[in-house]
Amino acid sequence: MRHNFFRGLGALAAASALLSLSLPAHALVLTPQDGQVDNGIDVYMSAPTVQGSFVSGGVTEDFDLGCGSTWAMGAMVGPCDGIPADAYGGASTEAGTPTTGGAGSPYGRVASGDTITITLTTPASYLGFWWTGGDPGNVFRFYSQGDMIAEYTTAAVVDILTQSSLTSEDGDVYQSDAYMSNPVSADQTDEPYVYLHIIAKGDFTFDTFTFTHEREVGYFEFDNVVTNTVEVTPTNDLVYVSSYGDRIADETGGGDGDSSPNTLAATGIDAALVGSAGIVVTLVGAMMVTLRRRSAS
Repeated sequence: MRHNFFRGLGALAAASALLSLSLPAHALVLTPQDGQVDNGIDVYMSAPTVQGSFVSGGVTEDFDLGCGSTWAMGAMVGPCDGIPADAYGGASTEAGTPTTGGAGSPYGRVASGDTITITLTTPASYLGFWWTGGDPGNVFRFYSQGDMIAEYTTAAVVDILTQSSLTSEDGDVYQSDAYMSNPVSADQTDEPYVYLHIIAKGDFTFDTFTFTHEREVGYFEFDNVVTNTVEVTPTNDLVYVSSYGDRIADETGGGDGDSSPNTLAATGIDAALVGSAGIVVTLVGAMMVTLRRRSAS
């Protein structure tokens, strides 16, 4: 969050994110996809004013007792602030349905240049969190056994919100402006309030994740952080954001039907062959996203 940082800007500088994978038993290429994947990571966002996850059976950290070293899903290390509800954060519900008004609760935030690391008690396939007072310096990363699986900025979400409206998986139309104010306090901050869902599928899980604010000013604000240890099926009211994976889903999985194996970058080795041989290799890809924000009206 940077107060009114985006006002008067038609576009922001391009942002990039690095995606890498290192697995002991096999190696798979993670590349940008134009549809949901059956082996990799899909990112979705909820409808406007949703402050909690649709996922049941997971664990939730709500920060009602502050942002200390023990979270519901594991141990946290780093400078995390617990903040009373204000214009930039603090959910009034943990429900995964659209909700406005109510009494805001405390939320967590990370300040400029800081990172917090959450080590999970059990590896997870799902992470959800309410991202509030959104800032382009907000970055979240995922690790497995010490290796970074994925890194995302919130740029892709910001880019989507430059459209006048968004369409969910089942065809519901959401107005982008509905994401641009705090649904609890109704404060107009000209910054997004979005519940994000990161769904790992197939071979991918993570045991650690980090939240970082990389700008010189502002914060990374969040609430209602949820993890789940089993693969999650997205609901049709979600808006698809982006994917990284080694193969996309077939026709029954929502992808474009191309499930052929990739070739390992710069090696010429077929990924399926590498998997069967059990070769250990680290693969690096690049995720380029354009970071833009609508001008304040």
